[in-house]
Amino acid sequence: DGEWSAETGFEYRYFDDPGEFGQEQHALSLRFQGEYVSQWNDESDSMTFVPFVRLDEQDENRSHADIRELLWVHVGDNWELRSGVTRVFWGRTEFNNVVDVVNQTDLVDGDEEKLGQPMVNLSVVGDDWGIFDFYWLVGFRERTFPGPDGRLRLPLVVDTDNAEYSTDTGPEDMDFACRWQTTVTDELEMALSIFSGVDREPAYTFNFDFSDPMLIPYYSHIDQLGVELEYLHEGWAFKLEGITVQSEIEDYQSS
Repeated sequence: DGEWSAETGFEYRYFDDPGEFGQEQHALSLRFQGEYVSQWNDESDSMTFVPFVRLDEQDENRSHADIRELLWVHVGDNWELRSGVTRVFWGRTEFNNVVDVVNQTDLVDGDEEKLGQPMVNLSVVGDDWGIFDFYWLVGFRERTFPGPDGRLRLPLVVDTDNAEYSTDTGPEDMDFACRWQTTVTDELEMALSIFSGVDREPAYTFNFDFSDPMLIPYYSHIDQLGVELEYLHEGWAFKLEGITVQSEIEDYQSS
């Protein structure tokens, strides 16, 4: 008894000059994204399925398929349980969301696009204290990168087939996260978050093969504490995001 919807389209890109490494000046790609939604049990239960496919004539790495969502949601009196593959957004600002760490970036499709993440998410709602979200993230998804024929790539191709991990993490890791959001006053909203798991943004090492030089993505474990603030006053919106991160590579703060 569910409903299907879908969208498809094409994208044409043209560059004034050939690529620095011999790439073509033009590229055509086709994209398809569908959505299936079904509800039952007096709308207390629902399922969403969102497949995505892109075909690119130049860059084989940009031709890919992904399940953006395959999610079952059960709604209780003051809680929701979400299980499956989905995308979660954290953040307040418009252009650069330093706190947004749950999903991996689908870089071949744009730096704002995200890959679906398998997870279990329990959301508990309180009238007085806001919303608590608890996340159990099942497995890690590596970042996608343009191939040798892709435009807007790094000077060296990223070898996605030989990614490396720090000794305290790996692709089968179970990550955990928690986020609390609340309305402090009529004008001020706040969110605090904790993430412990594999860093979605890799560092890079060199393969030391001078006949075929490539970058090797290196993923390490991080512990991140984040804060989000949004203050509305007389038609103005003031927004802040900040994080502090601990990892084996470096400890840092960003806002």
